[in-house]
Amino acid sequence: PSETHTLMLMQFGQFLDHDLDMSPIGPSNIVFRSGESCASVCANEAPCFPIPVPEGDPRITERQCIPFTRSSGVCGTGGASLLVGAAAVRREQLNDITAYIDASQVSQCTTYILPRINAII
Repeated sequence: PSETHTLMLMQFGQFLDHDLDMSPIGPSNIVFRSGESCASVCANEAPCFPIPVPEGDPRITERQCIPFTRSSGVCGTGGASLLVGAAAVRREQLNDITAYIDASQVSQCTTYILPRINAII
């Protein structure tokens, strides 16, 4: 517990996060080597990176792992930078939403509403 921060601080941070970023899901969801679906394997093989379920976990009893695949990276970054003849470059993430705090999750900026908001601003 904090003497100065409340749960509202965490909720505001979550609110901002939903306004600022959303990573696109990678198009690959099968193991490159075997062709098996990432949802059916627990092996850590690209592009599948399943999260192991601890033995005896009372909440998740029907599976040994939770399927997980990485989001899409920017072309030419990470391991792909070597494929295009460049030096190794840190992997960068794509963002499907704006990089500005525009409160779009509040006003649902549609083509109908957006011009009216801009007229006020």
